[in-house]
Amino acid sequence: MHQKTVAVALTVCIALMLSVGCGDDQTRSERRVRRLLKDLRSSNVKVRRKAAEALQVCNWGTTPAAAALSEVLVEDKDVEVRRLAAIALGSIRVRSQVVVKALMHGLRDGDGIVRDESARALGEVGPIAKAAVPSLIRLLHDDGEHVEIRQAAAGALGEIGAEASEVVPALVEALSAKPYGVRSSAAVALGFMGPPAKDAAMGLAVCLDTDKHGVVRMEAATALGRIGPGASEAVPALARALSHKLNVVRESAAEALGKIGPPAKETAMALAVCLETDKDNGVRMAAARSLGQIGVAAKRVVVALTRAANDPDAEVRIRAAKSLSQITDDPKIVVPALVACLGSRDPAARYQAATALGKMGSEAQDALPALQKLARAPGTSASVREVVEQAIAEIQQQLPATAPQP
Repeated sequence: MHQKTVAVALTVCIALMLSVGCGDDQTRSERRVRRLLKDLRSSNVKVRRKAAEALQVCNWGTTPAAAALSEVLVEDKDVEVRRLAAIALGSIRVRSQVVVKALMHGLRDGDGIVRDESARALGEVGPIAKAAVPSLIRLLHDDGEHVEIRQAAAGALGEIGAEASEVVPALVEALSAKPYGVRSSAAVALGFMGPPAKDAAMGLAVCLDTDKHGVVRMEAATALGRIGPGASEAVPALARALSHKLNVVRESAAEALGKIGPPAKETAMALAVCLETDKDNGVRMAAARSLGQIGVAAKRVVVALTRAANDPDAEVRIRAAKSLSQITDDPKIVVPALVACLGSRDPAARYQAATALGKMGSEAQDALPALQKLARAPGTSASVREVVEQAIAEIQQQLPATAPQP
């Protein structure tokens, strides 16, 4: 009883010490912020610059700091102070209309860096910055503006989101901008929005089919995957991209088809060919994963996933085994394929195959001889042997008492 009382007392003391320490830290931080806010009004430009820079990592008093920084962004005569104020507003992420209004003013600043940082900060503020959408769209489509600033505008529009009805059409239009950086950023922004950007699917598909820059095609494919099943009308373009000369484009297209899922079932055969023939590990990995996500149990697909048990890349072998168990629960198909994986050169592939067989229980009875052989093999690692023995036990436990034991 005495020991318990002492333990409770110590716990209370430690908690009090920590709370006092936290209180002291907060008090010191608040005092520092008040001092920095005062320095923002200094007549010495160097003092104002240091204060604006220090407020970028403000932990306490962010609301008053945001108000002061907003005022500085609009009114300070020194361009460096305005730059630092815009960066700080993005860093502290105070979501208020005062901040939005100041950042919208920053979009019209005569200095490019101020405009760039103001656009980025509006993205950090997020959907509450809806009022800034028209200004950001003008910036995005301004052919005379710096590419980096137009890219920042695209990113901000993506983070503000599709609640503003004009955002998606504006980003789709930007997919045909002359600078490839703007096109790429527009695709990234649409992908960031995800399913709400489904109306952009055909625009992204055209971009994937026709853009001259590989990075833009890759980002278009990635965006379609992030949109998901709503991008099903872009499936033919993604299928064509599986034969693109760049690995990153093929990989992104294969991944996107898996994220679209069953609506992309018509591409299962093409993905099976990728899995069997593509020379890039990443492409084969994406194809194997997507075949499981799409879920077509055609014989051609099963054969491709089974052969992948001997793929030169360990991650492809593991992914193929998982996908095979996803597409069908027919033990006549799954068990032989998983048994083939047990013979893989890679311990991780054997581990995954044994785990999957154990979960199948008595349906994996035909795998017992291979599992027992692997358990006895002198080269089997301890971790693989453990999961193999567990799989054997799980299978045998579910067998009828009269069933012959291999």
